[in-house]
This record gives sequence, structure tokens and C-alpha cells, in this order.
Amino acid sequence: MKNILLLLGVLVIASCAVAQEKTFSFGLRAGIQLPQTTGRDKDSLGYTNHPGFTIGVQAVSPLTTAFSLQHDIQLAGSKDETRLDLFPVSVAFTLQRFHLAAGPYAALLLRTANYGAGAANSGYAAKNDLGFTISTGYTITRHLNISIRYARGFIPMMENAGEQEQRKVYRQQVGLTLGYLW
Repeated sequence: MKNILLLLGVLVIASCAVAQEKTFSFGLRAGIQLPQTTGRDKDSLGYTNHPGFTIGVQAVSPLTTAFSLQHDIQLAGSKDETRLDLFPVSVAFTLQRFHLAAGPYAALLLRTANYGAGAANSGYAAKNDLGFTISTGYTITRHLNISIRYARGFIPMMENAGEQEQRKVYRQQVGLTLGYLW
């Protein structure tokens, strides 16, 4: 057991030493987002899905030449709702100009026109969402990149305090963004 921990420690130190060659990057992202719903009760919701925009900031912390951590905050809006999407830490693998990343996601609902008034006897929006995201992208130039991201929430969108069983409707989204990293 001690040998395994020692080996893991050496690998972490070595990867940090290699990461010193790469620098921390910070950038802006903007694009389109296609919100959707999923779940067995999605037809009973009457939710409208309209494409919208997304704009935000991204930071990339390199660990090695192939692995990095990505951190994103995006404001996403459409005709029907506005959310703050948080992607606190996604582990990214880079191979030449392509990258693949995955990690947790959280969303805070800022505005919506899709749900009831919030009374105990009617449906209302779950203001927070937690889920998982996966993205893939391509580096066009040293600073310019394009990414496609899929995010899937695990918290039901509708809650009703008067019902024992909540509706099984979840948020999911696909986004296409163009980013510029310094």
C-alpha cells in the first residue's frame, strides 16, 4: 500500500513539474444553446424549447501536456428563460488540436416564462439544477477554439408540494460555442 501511495505521489509531482511548462489560460466564449427536456413525463409539462444564446468566461489550468482542468461560467438565455450555468471543473484530455472534457454542471434559474406561480398546489420551476456535462472541441488557432457541449441535469424541473410523486422531467442542453483564450 505504501508503494502505491509513493508511486501516486511521484506521478503527481512529475505531472505538476511538466505542467509548469504550460501556462494558465483565460478566455471568453459565446455561442448558441439548444435547451431540451427529457424524462418520462416530459409531454405533460408543456415546456417550450427555443434556441438561445450563451456567453461566458473560461479558465484552463494545465496539469500535463495532455490533461488540464477547465472552469466555465456562462449566462444562457432564450425567449423563455435565463440561467447561470456553472461548470466548476471539467477534466480535459487533449490530443493534438482535439479535446474531450467531462465534469459536473450546475445551473441557477434566473428568469422563466415556462412554469406556474410557485403556489403549493401548482407546479413551479426547480430553480437549481445539478448534473453532468461532456464536451468536445477543436483548436483552430493558438487562441481560437470551437466546442460542442452536452449537459444533462438530474434534478426534476417541476416540483409540487401537494404531490407525493414528482414529475420526471429533466433539463438537458446542447451548446455550440466559439472561444478565445489568452
